[in-house]
Amino acid sequence: MQLDVAFARAFYRPGEPVTLTATRIGGDNGEASFRLQVRVSHLRQSVHELVRDVGAEELAEGVSLSLALPPTAPRGYGLELTLLDARGAPLARHSTSFDVLNHWTEAPRYGFLSDFSSGSDDAQQTMQQLAGYHVNALQFYDWMYRHDTLLPPQERYADPLGRELSLRTVLELIDAAHAYNIAAMPYTAVYAASPAFYEQHPQWGLYHEDGAPHWFADGFLAYMDPRPDSGWTRHLLAQFDRLLRETAFDGIHLDQYGEPRVVYGADGRKFGLEAPLAKLIGATKKVVNAHRSDGAVVFNCVANWPVRAAAPAPQDLVYIEVWEPYVTLSDLYRLVIDAQRLGGGKPDVLAAYIDPAWEHNMRLMDAVIFAAGGARIELGEHCDVLADPYFPKHRPMTPE
Repeated sequence: MQLDVAFARAFYRPGEPVTLTATRIGGDNGEASFRLQVRVSHLRQSVHELVRDVGAEELAEGVSLSLALPPTAPRGYGLELTLLDARGAPLARHSTSFDVLNHWTEAPRYGFLSDFSSGSDDAQQTMQQLAGYHVNALQFYDWMYRHDTLLPPQERYADPLGRELSLRTVLELIDAAHAYNIAAMPYTAVYAASPAFYEQHPQWGLYHEDGAPHWFADGFLAYMDPRPDSGWTRHLLAQFDRLLRETAFDGIHLDQYGEPRVVYGADGRKFGLEAPLAKLIGATKKVVNAHRSDGAVVFNCVANWPVRAAAPAPQDLVYIEVWEPYVTLSDLYRLVIDAQRLGGGKPDVLAAYIDPAWEHNMRLMDAVIFAAGGARIELGEHCDVLADPYFPKHRPMTPE
């Protein structure tokens, strides 16, 4: 006989009842009733205890529990359930934990979504599974119509790679996430535009010393000028403004590609991108704050660049995509510790891609990141693992 626990929220806010469901799985020993003991602890201190008599059928279907806890946050709690028979002998135990937070960024457990196809009907199941792992925010990866035009012109649309997507699916996933206290963060790129958009606005582009435009992935996207006074930046911020007015997204996730780091504007003048990207983070935060009092901004430091400028900028956590030269477990530790220092104590999240078939590597990687006080963006739809920088190439975990 086993006990299972399903949480109603990915995390709970101060003063919010902690609601969950306990279910017996298998092991019918003929008992008509049981006693369920519930103990909540903070570190070594017991803060809430509950004893409830339950019938066998009720427990098989799921017993709803509501726990009242002190309105203190941020705080993590341990939860232990023990099932006893009529004589008081223990039959099953289940230990787990949960968070009470003011905001998800206090203890980010970042996940991802990448399937926004029409007709998808598993939003509720997806969020329930992810809430079981305490995933409290989701990056909606490549959900948009175009990098330069985020919202689509119609409900069904094709993304730049030709995937058939649905705005209705995106909106349904946002709503389903919110029902579990999971934030929905839309992926955006700070300087990426379609070739057609670039051809319309060449004065907004980024260039090589010889005047040739910067292209990403052999002409798939054009790099645009993210400086504060550029036409591209005004256009991008207007896109963010419209997105937050017309959807229930909870902020903006900003991506960049790590290279180039020094470029030329349309006027032929050379400049570095560190300072402009940090200023773009601040400008994005202002747009988000105008629409969401609790909205968040996250910026991707690719290969830990430009973390010195980005970490102290007005974003809500430090997000680092791990690439060479950071290749060892000790590198992961240093990335976490240095990001916390540079960010003034902000939480940090690492995007470190690994095929979950490499079980030992994945366990060690998570253990080092978590022990250092960091987090990892890891789980997505179907509780698959982030295994590739193109998020739709996620991979299932092994049963172990």
